[in-house]
Amino acid sequence: MPRVFWPQQQKLLHKLATLKQNLLSKYTLTAVIKQIVVCVLYTASFYLLYFFAKNWFSFEHKITWFFPSGLQFIALLLLPYRYWFAVYLGTWAGYQQVHYFYQGEYWPWYSLLYNLVNNFVFIYLPMYIGRRIIAHNWLWSVRGLLVFFLFLIIYRCIDAAKYVFWDNYNVEIVTLGFYLSAVVGGLVAILLITPSSFLVIYLVQLWRTNKSALKHVNFQSIKVPILVVASLVVASSIIYKLQPNLVSFLYCLSFLPIIWFSYRYAWVGAVVTTSLANVLILVSTYQQAPEVLQNAQFYLLAVNLTGLFIGAVITEHKRVTNVLTHKHSQLLQHSEDLKKLARSNAKLAGKVVAVQEQERKQLSQELHDEVGQSLIALKTELEIMDRQYKRGLIQPEQVKELNSSADKIYQSVYQLMHWLRPRVLDDLGLHKTIEGNYFAGRLHKQNVQYCPNVVGDINQLAEKYQIAVFRIVQEAINNCIKYANANRVQVFICLENNQLHLQIRDDGVGFHLDDQSAGFGLEGIKDRVASLQGSCDISSNSQGTQIIVHFDLTQGNN
Repeated sequence: MPRVFWPQQQKLLHKLATLKQNLLSKYTLTAVIKQIVVCVLYTASFYLLYFFAKNWFSFEHKITWFFPSGLQFIALLLLPYRYWFAVYLGTWAGYQQVHYFYQGEYWPWYSLLYNLVNNFVFIYLPMYIGRRIIAHNWLWSVRGLLVFFLFLIIYRCIDAAKYVFWDNYNVEIVTLGFYLSAVVGGLVAILLITPSSFLVIYLVQLWRTNKSALKHVNFQSIKVPILVVASLVVASSIIYKLQPNLVSFLYCLSFLPIIWFSYRYAWVGAVVTTSLANVLILVSTYQQAPEVLQNAQFYLLAVNLTGLFIGAVITEHKRVTNVLTHKHSQLLQHSEDLKKLARSNAKLAGKVVAVQEQERKQLSQELHDEVGQSLIALKTELEIMDRQYKRGLIQPEQVKELNSSADKIYQSVYQLMHWLRPRVLDDLGLHKTIEGNYFAGRLHKQNVQYCPNVVGDINQLAEKYQIAVFRIVQEAINNCIKYANANRVQVFICLENNQLHLQIRDDGVGFHLDDQSAGFGLEGIKDRVASLQGSCDISSNSQGTQIIVHFDLTQGNN
């Protein structure tokens, strides 16, 4: 009988299976090889730096500028967390080699577990907290740099306390000077290694991400700075070789290129010149007395602090300047857009006035041509009838003529009212107006074939769109009757997915688009479409004229 699991047991088994799969995916053969490579490389570097540091004793041959501490710090700061145990194994293996070098024997194996506890408490836990706090851009941020140096001091105080008090040193020699020397010795080592390491990592990342930019670097622009740096290095070496007592003067002189390169190349220049100054200090203090190193290490701290902070300040200044320049260009662009908009508004206001005057002119012309002439004719007929009435000579035909004149006046007034407000939309709706006899009748009188095609329920459109479609079609047909000399007019309207498409085409003689007298109505069509945030394209040639209008109803409704 198969075993039955409760839902909670099934969830637990699923979590265990997922954890097993993740562990297997992480600890594949490739991952194990990477861990071994990191551990071996770190062990070799630790061992070499340990004996290299023995050339810089800063306190009674017991405290040095401990470069392995800088190596451990940069490794824990930059490597992913999964390599931390490899770093610990490399540190333990390095100390094993050092112990064997001096004592001729290795530590017992359980020292691996013993050291794991105190390293976790004094090194790895503070480093984990520090990595969570330190920003990744600490080198080029003043705030990040302040946080970094504060954490560095705390880290070195804790690490030095472990070195001085935990590792069973003779209590008689543990003085305040001894402890401070341990703190400063590791601090100097970290400052010597960390900036240069970040510069190398920055150049490697830049090479990987933007090789083309590096290939097109103008080396002529950096030739002069390289020559200046090389000259300063050579001059400093010669001066130190001839006059070693001028080393303090050289230390002070090193601030000048740091300031200049920081100003010119921001944090990259600061790190490069600071690293060169560090090399100068290392060379000048090689195998010197502890008193010389104690004086030099404060120069070294001042050089690093000055260079990195100046570089961070200049970098932030350039970043802010670039942002302000970009904002300024945006403001100039917005200002230009506003000027264009103001000119467009002024032009539109002029068009509104022109449209009003055109409508008044057209209304005046209609009243004069149609209603005015009909009223004059009616007045003349009435005067004639008045005279004939006095003579008793009124004929029935004269009454019919009066009725005909009255009908003409009514038709003229009706057409004028319709021109002011399309009543046919209220009576029939847009769909029947387009496909019915309203436009077809007018075109039929001019022997023009009318071919409408409507897709979608356009009667559901908002009133502003219905009036716009009606007026556009009306104006297009008026132009066709007056100017096109066409035989056929096609009107296609499609409403689908909140998109309204209107296309009007005739086979007339066309016109030139850049002709200012091509028609005031076409400009009215464009303005009407623009007011509803639509698009309008008018094309014309000897084969005819085509008007394409598109409205996005989702935008127009906003």
